[in-house]
Amino acid sequence: MAEYTFRRASIENDLEIKFIAEIDNTIPALFDSDFVVNEQMNQDRMKFLKACKEEDFFDVVLADNKNIVAFHVVKKVPHFDRFAGRIDTLWIAPDHRKKGLAAALKLRAEKWAQEQGLDHLHTWVHADNRKMISLNEKMGYRTVNYKMRKDKKDFLSDSSKKNDDQPNAQNLIQLVAYNPEWPNWFAQISKKLAACLDGLFVSIDHIGSTSIPGLASKDRIDVQITVQKIDEKFKEKLDKALTSDGFKESRWEQDHRPPGDESPQENWKKLYLSGIHPELSFRANIHVRVRGMKNQIYPILFRDYLRAHPDSALAYQRVKEELVRFHANDSIAYTELKDPACDLIMVNAHKWAKQTDWKT
Repeated sequence: MAEYTFRRASIENDLEIKFIAEIDNTIPALFDSDFVVNEQMNQDRMKFLKACKEEDFFDVVLADNKNIVAFHVVKKVPHFDRFAGRIDTLWIAPDHRKKGLAAALKLRAEKWAQEQGLDHLHTWVHADNRKMISLNEKMGYRTVNYKMRKDKKDFLSDSSKKNDDQPNAQNLIQLVAYNPEWPNWFAQISKKLAACLDGLFVSIDHIGSTSIPGLASKDRIDVQITVQKIDEKFKEKLDKALTSDGFKESRWEQDHRPPGDESPQENWKKLYLSGIHPELSFRANIHVRVRGMKNQIYPILFRDYLRAHPDSALAYQRVKEELVRFHANDSIAYTELKDPACDLIMVNAHKWAKQTDWKT
């Protein structure tokens, strides 16, 4: 296990600041497919970071006293007749997440804010960055403002048209009884995807609760597209094929990582898009994952295990029903509590897979 050292960033070290600036500029692209980094942006970010004053918070974390594996920037800014701390960035290297570094940096920033006599700390978090939202809430942050955005392509569009691909605080999580049409819906969308992605995929599978006979679910089909590899070039090809057929573009996401898993972060990376299509009457979630990666195997094994164990499937349904009863208007809480329940099921699923010589 790595030994971590916390220290203030070396503002005068151009190589160090350049490294931080380049990584920092990639963070928005994780949640905004239109965000493209260029060299001028990296230079501008370097200037911004080098402008940090002694009274600002700018800490880095070293692994084994060598490489920077995390950083956190909070600037002291005026807030009416007082001062506050504006959190500008927080990053942890993928292989060093789930080790408490984010919480440790945020606590160091809180101590700094207290010493500076600041009124409060505040930050912007993308609506899709569930992990950061959850961490902030656990550490006592509360929502005081909503930043709402309308893209230029939607200017002057029909404001009454429902956009199912965007978070909506008014939408309650709802479970519906198993629908025998769900397999047919999957067949429809998989046929369209196979046609437009010819040569780009290994397999297309029905996953999630709608793939398990008899199980109540949200009325949305989950689809997994298995591919040989994922990188930016592949994403460009994928998005071109998808959009030419009426689907949306994909975006980068990280899947939930089970506790105790220390495999490379690549095992949990995927592309995601909402499966809304003008020719389809239902909604879907489309996950693009790499063959043999842990996040590609997880949903297939989960599905097959629950298909073979109806009692476990009913117990899982009961968990979801109780989560909806208490958290129907909080999708983050629903997901954060449901994921560990799935991990518990997977413990027995892996044992079953060994006993039955199960293969994907």
